[in-house]
Amino acid sequence: MQATLVNDWWMTTNQGGTMGTTNTSGITDKQKHNAQKVYDYFSALGWSLSAIAGIIGNMQLESWLSPALVEGTHRSQFPNNASDLSDVPNNIALEHYNHNNHSASGYGLGLVQWDGYTSTSPAGHKLVSFAIRYGLTWYDGDTQLFRIKREQETNIQWSPATIGGVRWTWNNFITNTQTPETSAKIWRVCYEVAAAGTDSTRQSNARYWYNYFSSVPPTPPEPGEEWITGDYFAHLALAYDGQYIPYSQLDCIGFVNKVWRDIYYVSQNNWNLTNGTNSIWRSTRTFNTISPIQQNPTPELWYKDTIENCRQLYGGLPTGALLFHQVSEAGPPPIPPQYAGDGIGNFVHVGIYCGNNQVMQSGGRDSGSVPGGGVHLSTFDPSAWNYVAFVVFVDSRGTAPVPPDPPHPPLIRMDLLFSLWYTSKQKEGVKRVHKGI
Repeated sequence: MQATLVNDWWMTTNQGGTMGTTNTSGITDKQKHNAQKVYDYFSALGWSLSAIAGIIGNMQLESWLSPALVEGTHRSQFPNNASDLSDVPNNIALEHYNHNNHSASGYGLGLVQWDGYTSTSPAGHKLVSFAIRYGLTWYDGDTQLFRIKREQETNIQWSPATIGGVRWTWNNFITNTQTPETSAKIWRVCYEVAAAGTDSTRQSNARYWYNYFSSVPPTPPEPGEEWITGDYFAHLALAYDGQYIPYSQLDCIGFVNKVWRDIYYVSQNNWNLTNGTNSIWRSTRTFNTISPIQQNPTPELWYKDTIENCRQLYGGLPTGALLFHQVSEAGPPPIPPQYAGDGIGNFVHVGIYCGNNQVMQSGGRDSGSVPGGGVHLSTFDPSAWNYVAFVVFVDSRGTAPVPPDPPHPPLIRMDLLFSLWYTSKQKEGVKRVHKGI
């Protein structure tokens, strides 16, 4: 079967076919297309690049990254050798599994080659039964990514194991910052439960995809889309690296506001940030907000805390967060009169955290490339930043947020740490802020 594009996924039921290879020797554009969809899906949930690369590296070996792949010669047992996916809808696939004796070992379907019967009943194939339950199609890649997400949420399809001195579970795997080679091994041992002899290929694949997605900027939202991620907000900031804009033309808050206005809905609705670092820090609501499920917003638009506390609560700094430098009210420099005496302190500098220990900012502490200071990319300096702020509003699963118990923010999952949701459908241009942590 030739690889065909179905619902924006390249797929074939054959082993390989025209999809590409199971190693790094001949990766095709079709495989890159499908890998991008896997990356976009799980990165939007806050899964780490290392975890995602480990998963994709395994998928490539298991299925050539084809969501329709049928294991080995077993495809010949499907109607018409499974040469046409229209011959194998959910009910036909389920009927085949019900009336063929594969209960002992089963055989695989899809990106990760789900095998055999469910763990609790021989009523049907795991993937096919899942697709039927949710009214989806088994060979659709979107169905399969959703299945993996639900497996993680319900803690199934995973066998915890100790690797490198760490006991790996679903929850600590998806945000891990180990090497992609380690992530590939964890996935092979805990999820695929496959033979160790394939580790070298899975790990080299994972390294390839890790490097590939490290060098590819996040996909920009098309005009009219309603949200952006923190990764894309950082991408907008990084676009100014090397433009040599002096501080006299664009100070720190001016730079942050310029990046903010590069967001489509912000520029269309003329939403400017409050001028001044003290003003933006003290703003509990920059704009009117509304929950996507029409519930009352939480009282805080920004999560605001020390960098140390943020790291303790969430394990690190979120990409796309705003970094601040705070000094005492006594200065120097002097605090603006309107804020004197409120006991909060004097916030004198702001920048954008871009991940990988990098900050985009406009300031005087610059290398010689911008005389007198200006917009530049710098390494995170703990002496220069001591506070962080990012948006926390609506849980990505669509449930209402739990109001914070001061002084601590709500304990929330780390996906889309900084995610802004805008809509043009509101009469007054209301900004919808989408928190998924």
